[in-house]
Amino acid sequence: MTKPLNLPNNLSGQRLDAALAQHTGQSRSHWQRQLKQGLVADVTGKPLKAHQLYTNNLTLVISPEPATAVVLVPINLNIMYEDEAIIVLNKPSGQIVHPGVGQTSESIAEALIRHYPAIVAARYTDSALSYDRAGIVHRLDKDTSGVLLVAKTHAALLNLQSQFKERTIKKDYRALVLDDCESQTVDQPIGRHPKYRRKQSVTHHESAREAITQITALKVGLINGHTVSYLKCEPLTGRMHQLRVHLQFINHCILGDVLYNTKRSRRATTDLKVSRLLLHAYQISFVHPNTNHKMTFVAPIPRDLSTYKGMI
Repeated sequence: MTKPLNLPNNLSGQRLDAALAQHTGQSRSHWQRQLKQGLVADVTGKPLKAHQLYTNNLTLVISPEPATAVVLVPINLNIMYEDEAIIVLNKPSGQIVHPGVGQTSESIAEALIRHYPAIVAARYTDSALSYDRAGIVHRLDKDTSGVLLVAKTHAALLNLQSQFKERTIKKDYRALVLDDCESQTVDQPIGRHPKYRRKQSVTHHESAREAITQITALKVGLINGHTVSYLKCEPLTGRMHQLRVHLQFINHCILGDVLYNTKRSRRATTDLKVSRLLLHAYQISFVHPNTNHKMTFVAPIPRDLSTYKGMI
C-alpha cells in the first residue's frame, strides 16, 4: 500500500535522499536504494531520483518493498532462573528483545513464544503488537548484554509492571566510558531527538520526561593511552536509551556506542578494538509477584568487559 509524504519546509533545497534520511531517521543509503528501485515517486507516479532537490510543494508517494519470505534463525535462551510466574534471562549482546524490520534471527519475544506457547497470555491487550511482546516486562537495547526479566502469566506481568511504575525494582548496570568520570547523579529530562528520529536526547521540550541516573565510579585508569572509567549506573527511571543519553550528556560516552558518541570516543573505540557497546545489565532486584519475597539476580560480567576492566 502506497502512502503520501510531505517533508518539513526546512528540508526544502536538500537532495531527496538526504532529506528523507533526516526526516525518517533511516540511513541515506537506505533511501538511495528505495529511490533507485523506483519506490519513491511524485503524485503522478513518476519515479524520483536521489539527486533531485526537495521543494515544499512536492508530495512524495512511498511504495513498500516487495515482500520476501524470511526464515528467522532460532536463538537459544540463556535462562538463569525459572518458576511458574517468571523467567530471568542473561541476554547476550546482539540479540534483539522485540521483533523488528530487517532481523535475520528470532527476537527474544519470538523465542519465548516458541518455547512457552502459553506465555501469549502475558500481554497487555489482544493487539498483534502486544502478541509480539508477550512476557516482556522491560527491554534492553540490542547491543546491551545482561539480566532480563520475563513474566510467564498476565498477573505476573501486571505485578512487575506496577513495581517498575512505583520504582521499587532496582537495576544496576556496568559500563566502560571515556575519560575520568566522577560519581554523580544526572537529573535531566529525556525526549526524542529534534533532528534524528532514532535517537533520544536531553531536552526541556514539553514532551520530555523525567530521567534520573545515579553514577558511581568504580575504577579509573589508562588503557593504551586512553583514560577510561568503569562505572556502576543505576537508572531510577526507565527512559529509552537513558544511560547512553545521560553519559553522552556529561561527556563520558560509552565505548563502542555507535549512536551516542563523539569523535574522541569513536577514536578510543577504534584504538582499543572495542567491538560492541560496553554496557551490561549486571543486577536486578524485585519482589516476586507470587511469593512477595525479594529476589536479586546477577548476570556475570561478559569476558570482553571484564578484560577491559582488568586492564585499567
